[in-house]
Amino acid sequence: MVTGGPGGNTVRPTLTVGELLSLAQDDYLYGFGAVRFRVTEVPERQNLPGFLEATGFELSTAGSRKPGERTLFVREDALDKIRALSNVD
Repeated sequence: MVTGGPGGNTVRPTLTVGELLSLAQDDYLYGFGAVRFRVTEVPERQNLPGFLEATGFELSTAGSRKPGERTLFVREDALDKIRALSNVD
């Protein structure tokens, strides 16, 4: 995603539908504890600077889907670390 800024256009990282994220508590806003999260929707418009909004569902430690959907705000600056850890599983 490209956004305008004082220094010109900058490229923001993005999340992808279907992506599996292993998030530590500090990797997302308004969360409590670690979470494994499968992304099902990413809004085109991201309104919170420094965070990426995504809707999806949690997975248990055994890998089964927990009931309901959830919206998370993932820290942009943690995304590289999150992806590296998520691909280890």
